[in-house]
Amino acid sequence: MINQLKRSYRILPPKINKRRFIPVFLFVLISSWLEALGVGVIFPLVKVIADPSSVQNSGLLSTIHAALGAPGQGAFLQMLTAAVLLIFVIKNTFYVFMMNFNLRVVKESEAALCEELLLGYLKAPWADHLKRNSGDLLHSIMIAPRQVHVSVIWPALEVIVEILTLLTIGVLLFVADPTMTFAATGFVAVALIVFLKVIPPRMAALGMATVRIGKLSMIAIQQALGGVKEAKVLGREKYFWQVFSKEAKARAIVERHQKILQTISRPVAETVLMAGMLSSILIVLSVDRQGTDVIATLSLFAIAAIRLLTSFNRLATGVAMIRNSLPMLDEIYDDVMGYRSATTQVRDDADEVVAPIEHALSLENIRFQYPGRNEAVLDGISLTIPRGQSIALVGSSGSGKTTLADIVLGLLEPEEGRIVIDGQDVTRQRAWRRNIFGYVPQSIYLLDDTLRANIAFGLSPDEVNGTYLMEAVELAGIQDLVGKLPDGLDTVVGEGGVRMSGGERQRLGIARALYHRPEFIVFDEATSALDSLTERKFSDALDELRGRRTIIFIAHRLSTIERCDKIVLLSAGKVVAEGSYEELMENCEPFRRMALATRNDPSADD
Repeated sequence: MINQLKRSYRILPPKINKRRFIPVFLFVLISSWLEALGVGVIFPLVKVIADPSSVQNSGLLSTIHAALGAPGQGAFLQMLTAAVLLIFVIKNTFYVFMMNFNLRVVKESEAALCEELLLGYLKAPWADHLKRNSGDLLHSIMIAPRQVHVSVIWPALEVIVEILTLLTIGVLLFVADPTMTFAATGFVAVALIVFLKVIPPRMAALGMATVRIGKLSMIAIQQALGGVKEAKVLGREKYFWQVFSKEAKARAIVERHQKILQTISRPVAETVLMAGMLSSILIVLSVDRQGTDVIATLSLFAIAAIRLLTSFNRLATGVAMIRNSLPMLDEIYDDVMGYRSATTQVRDDADEVVAPIEHALSLENIRFQYPGRNEAVLDGISLTIPRGQSIALVGSSGSGKTTLADIVLGLLEPEEGRIVIDGQDVTRQRAWRRNIFGYVPQSIYLLDDTLRANIAFGLSPDEVNGTYLMEAVELAGIQDLVGKLPDGLDTVVGEGGVRMSGGERQRLGIARALYHRPEFIVFDEATSALDSLTERKFSDALDELRGRRTIIFIAHRLSTIERCDKIVLLSAGKVVAEGSYEELMENCEPFRRMALATRNDPSADD
């Protein structure tokens, strides 16, 4: 467990300076001393109450008595009582201050870790996102960091406080009565070791189950809400309810077992501690001692027992919570450390200087294979995209069109081959891709926000350029849509654009890609949801960009690419043919069959 606690310290966000934890540990140490002092001052107070003449027989008490001007017995007892009360006020006030300070540091660290994880996931390579479920990512961002701080880091601080408190009080009791302290310590230590051997491993197993069930529950909710329209149409609501219900019931059982194990720590600790103390008292009473000393010693041990009971309870509960939540730490540790390393690399890449594209972007012998696949999706692709031309990538499903576009966009990195700009190899560089691409996917993701915010995607309201905005609206052909809406560009589209038609969502995505005035625009089946009239208007609008923008089309409907400068036919990850539309219709039989099939398919123009 010590190694795991070290891991929890390593993932503390750089944003939260780790030196801030120095006063945390200092306050913990001071608090433990004050706790021991609060217990220790009871001994002289009880001794004076039981035998006022003991003031003259005790070196410490006689020194304090003389320093106070040798007051009478009643006055000295009042002063001593007031001093004890003051010590308890100081001790508890400092404890509240320490808890507030420590909580502030821990909660700031929790928020910073959530921010760091989200930023890491956003900056992670696209290939990583293809391997991760969004429900897993939500759990790692929103649930795991909180659990690590609430159930690992915070309990660890409490465990340190209680261990130091136990040690300081133990030293105090040893000084007061070694025999009684040895007897109590030996009994309690054996019982505590047995307790820690049994409970924490079980809590760790339940913690792993909690992580697994939490992820499955998150995924079940996402799938139920994400597919609610299809579920209602098909009458499958019960299925999604049953999937979530199964995980919810499993979670309830696991959490019940966790709570039971956490709850029994207090009665077990109380029983063990009281048994140890009572055994020690019997030992003391069996020895012939002066009555005053016995009363004072028993009072000291009684007060210590009450405080130690709290410490044992917190210690046992804290250890159980830590063991229970360590799987949460394991879930995010590799991600956090990996993303920090990747962030350092990205910062290094920020210094790259790449000249703008003057002539052409070339792909040379590109090969790419998805993890877990037996065959390469792209194998030996070579292609030149001259600046200002329009290129279409066509082919049957699975031919590698979208993967090739993703490599151009920088979302995927080729395993072999080079990306060359005007003779310069930029395969491993990122700087040249910044702000030069516009991308229109087949399925448009829309924010639950205004049209304006969706077009100027990722920009705050004061960063939106009005000229760019209206230009994108006009080119995408949504000026009529904006005019019909009561709030115009300030109309909220709803989550996922539920208040818009498929064609309207597609055109809004096109406007988003055009807003930034990109040098390259990639349309991945971007006109598939447009009707024929709108598609022709859009094609006419794109004609104005020809020569000024480099356009890459991925299309099944070949009517959208007839005006392209070059069409590239892909099959099984290889370039089969390339040329103009007329050249391929004349010289390439597979392309001709594809074009004729498209013309004969009524859905191609609807």
